[in-house]
Amino acid sequence: MLTVAVTAAHATIALFLLYPTSSYSSSSNFMIIALGVLPTHAVTAGLVSLVGSWTSARRQRERAADREAVLAAHAVRAELDALRTRLQPHFLLNALNTVSGLARSGHGEGAVDVAADLGELLRFALVESGDAVSFDAEREIVERYLAIEQVRLGDRLRVEWFIHSSARTTQFPALM
Repeated sequence: MLTVAVTAAHATIALFLLYPTSSYSSSSNFMIIALGVLPTHAVTAGLVSLVGSWTSARRQRERAADREAVLAAHAVRAELDALRTRLQPHFLLNALNTVSGLARSGHGEGAVDVAADLGELLRFALVESGDAVSFDAEREIVERYLAIEQVRLGDRLRVEWFIHSSARTTQFPALM
């Protein structure tokens, strides 16, 4: 009989290999039962660990994809904000010069109209900056912008609208 064993499992394996049909004491029966159950637990634990690792990796990939989508949206948003920031001062100065020129030349009513359009544009830019707006709201603001530019540019600016019916239900970034 084997007298030295490193672990209980090793001892059980050694006993079973040396005496496969003989009877064992109650402690060795426990070890044989434990050995019979151990591989099932080991396989189960391994499978659970494998499934857990796979699930964790999948979640990490999904979170990474979500982070990339959010970062891409923020990048587009930053580009729109930068464009808005660059264009607004230039447009504002031109519009104010137009109001000033109209007032000096005796076209007070035209100056009032341009100032009202400019005020509406600025209000819209402050209130709606960052939100998506309906087609009708965006078109109204674009028409006010074009009215100011029409006064400034005269016959050099011609606008024709061709609007697809599905565009009316579309949301746009404000002041696109």
